[in-house]
Amino acid sequence: MNIKRTNYLVLPVVLLLVVAGALAAILSPAGTASSPTPAINVKTEQPTRAVIVAPTVSPVLAIETETPVPSPSAPVVMGDNWKAHYFSFAIADVVALPNDVVLVATRSGFNPLAPKLHRSTDGGATWTLITDTVVSQVFIVDLAVAPDGAVYAGGYPVYGEYPTYGSAAEDHEPEREKIGGGVLKSTDSGETWSPAGLEGQSIEALAVGEEGTVYASDKDSGIIYYSTDGGQTWDLRGSTKGSLPEYLHSLAVVSGTDDQVMLGGTLHNGAFRSTDGGWTWKAVTGLTTDYSQTVLQIIAPLPDRAFLSTYSGVYRSDDQGETWGFLPNPNAGEANYARGLAWRDGTLYYSTTGVEKGQGRVFCSDDYGEPLSADRQAWVQIASPGWRSVQRVVWGNDTLYMAAGQALVMAQVVEIGGIK
Repeated sequence: MNIKRTNYLVLPVVLLLVVAGALAAILSPAGTASSPTPAINVKTEQPTRAVIVAPTVSPVLAIETETPVPSPSAPVVMGDNWKAHYFSFAIADVVALPNDVVLVATRSGFNPLAPKLHRSTDGGATWTLITDTVVSQVFIVDLAVAPDGAVYAGGYPVYGEYPTYGSAAEDHEPEREKIGGGVLKSTDSGETWSPAGLEGQSIEALAVGEEGTVYASDKDSGIIYYSTDGGQTWDLRGSTKGSLPEYLHSLAVVSGTDDQVMLGGTLHNGAFRSTDGGWTWKAVTGLTTDYSQTVLQIIAPLPDRAFLSTYSGVYRSDDQGETWGFLPNPNAGEANYARGLAWRDGTLYYSTTGVEKGQGRVFCSDDYGEPLSADRQAWVQIASPGWRSVQRVVWGNDTLYMAAGQALVMAQVVEIGGIK
């Protein structure tokens, strides 16, 4: 009897404890743990920035690019007055003319039907595809502007139509003929174009001197060509069969030298210098690291100043390119793979490629890359458009153009370090 009575007393107590525990779990703060955690609203460092959603662009063809390109439909965080235009292919080169005309060459490959050259007459607000037949027959990789306003475009041949089979017995696909290539010229700010020689050549780089001499580097043969009559005739200068170990990937003519002092950059053997208009070349000194042997761009805006970009950063020369010194940028960190260079009103600009998405940036310096005092940084970061790589940076009137993958990012700059 005692045992049975004890069991009857225990059962109600257990039930009461279970109910009480359930009520406590519901009413206690710990009971909210099962509900979804609210998203954290992270404040940005610059609360004045606006989010601009770029329009969706449908690619014409799928190609491989050097760096990952963000989806054109993804939101891009930029400055208040920034804007971006997306092209179907990665940008190869950009030039901006004084009359608000901007030309963009895209890496559309060897297909003659793919877009090669785009033109804007309003600083980048609207764009027109250049459909000239001569333009469609050149895989444009470099653009150059002459002192008289003429624009030159250099590039590789493209593939023509498939030839007809020689006989029904042939069971293999015939090889496609290559057409075009060489140099094109425009005298009306890029509206119309005409062949300017070197057809069939793979022109990797162009440069135009103050006297109007046009230089062209052929990727396949390693030959340096030059023209003194606007591309009507061309003569042979230096080549890889002489004093150059490989073709020149970039070219520059030093100002104030009657178009005789030239600088050339290679992808594996550093930079070279010529003092006789490209006849002979000699390796420069000062590019001491392995990464500095890849020279991506050279500019020589002043008679006593030249700059070049490498995978180890930016270098400067004070003796017309004979010797070079490294310009360190502690602010760049791991994203110090220098790409594009630009010069305007005493200020040097350069863009970078980062190791991760969003690390491509643009820096500027108004003192040739050297600090004026111990507490002043030489480089000021003025832009971080959000891409891994900013391969080109170009000035046009009051707008800074940044080529980042397929996007041309445009920002108005009012002063050093200041973006509207």
